[in-house]
Amino acid sequence: MSTKQEYLKRAEECIRLAGACIAESNREILLYAAAAWRTMAEDAAEFRASPEKTTQGSDRPYDAKRDAANG
Repeated sequence: MSTKQEYLKRAEECIRLAGACIAESNREILLYAAAAWRTMAEDAAEFRASPEKTTQGSDRPYDAKRDAANG
């Protein structure tokens, strides 16, 4: 299984778990995690497609403080 497929599988699992949550806060966290897994899957696919890149990861930096402030 490729990295992209593994990340998409994890995103699907987060969505499945979110559907089973009673607490809205837990559901939101899992859906946020699913979105992050999908972003990483896209980034992994882009990285594999262009091996000349010297760094891995998203061109979109993650800012935990910004995300916490935005709720």
